[in-house]
Amino acid sequence: MKKRFTLYILLLTAVLPAACSAAPGKSFFWKISFHGKTAHILGSIHLATKDIYPLHPKIERAFKQARCLVLETTDRQDSTFVKLMLKHAMYPAGQSLRKNLSPSAYKALARKIKKLGQNIKTYNKFKPWFLAVALSIITLQRAGYSPELGIDFHFENKAKKLGKKITGLDSNTRYVKLFAFLNRSIQEVFLNYMIQNIDQSVREADRMIHAWKTGNTKMLASIFERTFKKYPRTRKLKKLLLDDRNIDWARKILPMLRSGKKLFIVVGAGHLVGKGNLLELLQKAGCRIHQR
Repeated sequence: MKKRFTLYILLLTAVLPAACSAAPGKSFFWKISFHGKTAHILGSIHLATKDIYPLHPKIERAFKQARCLVLETTDRQDSTFVKLMLKHAMYPAGQSLRKNLSPSAYKALARKIKKLGQNIKTYNKFKPWFLAVALSIITLQRAGYSPELGIDFHFENKAKKLGKKITGLDSNTRYVKLFAFLNRSIQEVFLNYMIQNIDQSVREADRMIHAWKTGNTKMLASIFERTFKKYPRTRKLKKLLLDDRNIDWARKILPMLRSGKKLFIVVGAGHLVGKGNLLELLQKAGCRIHQR
């Protein structure tokens, strides 16, 4: 059960928002050049399907040549993180989902959970932000999507077998705290969005996979942007989960590049599209970016 909880939290940057279409033959994969040093960065789909494998040989070749794998986080199996997530995902004694959601939102959630063959009472101790993620995971897993098939999992497992150094740009502890301190109304907005769009989530995920396979950044960015236009209050989540982290990660990646280490960087595809994306920030800092 705890393992499943840790997987729930990985979904967000894969399903939230140099925006340009890819030329034929391109992948969601870039070469970075900085003061004579080179590295590669790959957009990850955190929940994927079997049909994205095998990956293009140029991607696997760049990974093989790299000395260090750089991931978003490396602490998802850490026991301290799991305990922290459970603490922030659940209400304390005397509180419940029913007491904190509006009656209309609670009824809508109960109907959706019943449609999934489950009882809302099972989830009554969980907070809205966590349930929003959990509902998405359950729906996508039933359609054949799995965190174990995610790009980051794929390369992390390979790096461990090959004895490559693995480092993280962030921590899942920080990630959980971003949600934990969202106010109640924003959490309800997030949950309502998931409830209203859960039936289309598999189709949208399929479109994201297609965009990823073809290296089409414009298509992926448009999927996210539609969400922000339709639900403007979700822009706060975008700022917390994408924009702010992109700035932080760019600052961390630059000294890694200067060190001359052969890096293979894997971050959620959502961090590589749209205004203020990670590639754009690295380019502004003097990196040359080339999509491969």
